[in-house]
Amino acid sequence: ASKLISAVTNCIGIPTEITGKTPLHVSQSLLLIMEEYREIREYIAQILHFSEYLLHNLCSLFSLIQYSMLLDQTDRKILEILQNDATLSASDIAERVGLSQSPCWRRMNRLEKKGIIQRRVALLNQRALGLNVVVFAHIKLSAHGRKSLPEFENAIRNFPEVLDCFTTTGEVDYILKVVTRDIESYEQFFRHHLSQLPSVLEVNSTVALSNIKTTTALPLGLVE
Repeated sequence: ASKLISAVTNCIGIPTEITGKTPLHVSQSLLLIMEEYREIREYIAQILHFSEYLLHNLCSLFSLIQYSMLLDQTDRKILEILQNDATLSASDIAERVGLSQSPCWRRMNRLEKKGIIQRRVALLNQRALGLNVVVFAHIKLSAHGRKSLPEFENAIRNFPEVLDCFTTTGEVDYILKVVTRDIESYEQFFRHHLSQLPSVLEVNSTVALSNIKTTTALPLGLVE
């Protein structure tokens, strides 16, 4: 047994001050080292995941910067019009920006191909549909759960009640914007879906009282 312990301690580099102890003491020391090694691996996995997230966002940012450098004043006018009314035809937009229809259509097509115009949708009236409650849920994951961030994020994407999900700095890991009919509906969503995710450690919910401003229009005046 002493030869085996000696071989193991030499192999993994255990300090010499503990190698002279009894096999029980050495075993306990080995367990402590293995536990510390496991925690270090978890921290490294978290750092790698966060690095991938930063890299993805930096690539997106560089792409947007590249696109913005190619936008002229006419492109900005077209985007401003589309942000307010995407149902307008190319001829209507061309008339407003002072172009003929074909050049205007080509500009719009180029903006779509570059991903600046992602899609054209209809904005629905939330109140008219009876979706009267907006809740901001602050999610904190367990240290162990952070190893399965992709699993958590995929689950969130599949919840139609969640309109937005942001990763954040600070004490919480995510902020969700959740829309439901009423408080009872949110409670059901919380009990049967959100709190059931295995990686969720803590959820703090804030109910919005009144809506002061809602817009999907980006501030194009900030685009250089």
